[in-house]
Amino acid sequence: MCDHIALGFNQNFISARQLDLGFDIPTDVCFVPRNQEFPLLPPVHNPLKWRNQYSFVAVGVPHPGNNKVTYYVDGLNEKGLSVGALTLAGTQYSESGAKLSIYYVDFAGWLLGRFESVAEVESRLADIAVIGFTGNNPPGAAVAFLDLHFIVSDATGHHLVIEFTNGAMHTHRSENGVMTNAPTYDWQLANLNNYFRLTPRNSPEKFGGEEVGGTGLFGLPGDPTPASRFVRLTQMAKSVYAPKNTQEEVGLAVQILKTTSIPFGSCLTSNGHLDAQSQWITVRDLTRRIFYFASAFNPSLYRVNLDELKSSPVSRQISLQQTNWYQDVTSQFLDKKALSA
Repeated sequence: MCDHIALGFNQNFISARQLDLGFDIPTDVCFVPRNQEFPLLPPVHNPLKWRNQYSFVAVGVPHPGNNKVTYYVDGLNEKGLSVGALTLAGTQYSESGAKLSIYYVDFAGWLLGRFESVAEVESRLADIAVIGFTGNNPPGAAVAFLDLHFIVSDATGHHLVIEFTNGAMHTHRSENGVMTNAPTYDWQLANLNNYFRLTPRNSPEKFGGEEVGGTGLFGLPGDPTPASRFVRLTQMAKSVYAPKNTQEEVGLAVQILKTTSIPFGSCLTSNGHLDAQSQWITVRDLTRRIFYFASAFNPSLYRVNLDELKSSPVSRQISLQQTNWYQDVTSQFLDKKALSA
């Protein structure tokens, strides 16, 4: 299970996501330069091949059994376009045919490396077939990756949801950039009609002579199912708070994501194994082209400035699991004069 949101503040736009899985997957934060050739693992028939036009920073998952191949599940490119890949049970990809084909695990890398806007992405989707794995092709990957749907956001505040059902691609323009998991996006939108009375305003009815905070949101789902998280994030993203600076913009995105965070060990499968748990988050500043990330047991935010990296010709990667998880401020309480006496 995963979550995605987007926020707009005047002409500044942010998108953010949270990864929730019941098992660990190895992840790095990767810088991928311009002119890098893809795919590193092409389909057998009629493969789509490309060279990066834009550099990007992304969360990468190594291909099992081949450490030279990395698939990207989340990222931001130098033009302020972000892509999030979230799980969607029941996905059925296209068949490879006359169109150029790309494995779904390479789809996010293609979007990040070649496009700068949602409109540009839309104009090219009809030319390609996004395909799944068949049998053990490519070797080792058939059971290594979950089925995915995708959301693309750009620096002008537009969002595009891309899903694959019954062997066909379906796209939806999203007004608010919210996405979770199954059922499909059109079902999630229809389900919102059951919660049309939700409002951030309290009920005027008083108890003990005072308004009760939060009564306008009475009935807002709080469980961790995808449908409930979609409703909750849709409502939370309507925040009327006006951030005063970048820190507050990013901080508000983190706050909203945390309203659907799933603590480790709080959800189990029917046979008692760990189910979904929130493992990491990313926040992408689409306007300033800055990529932030944090992990479950390290609440510190780390940032990568694409404007400083975009011309670098060298690909690099660092661990998403950073070690310096706190800042000790004890010294700010000490009387330095008394210590020196």
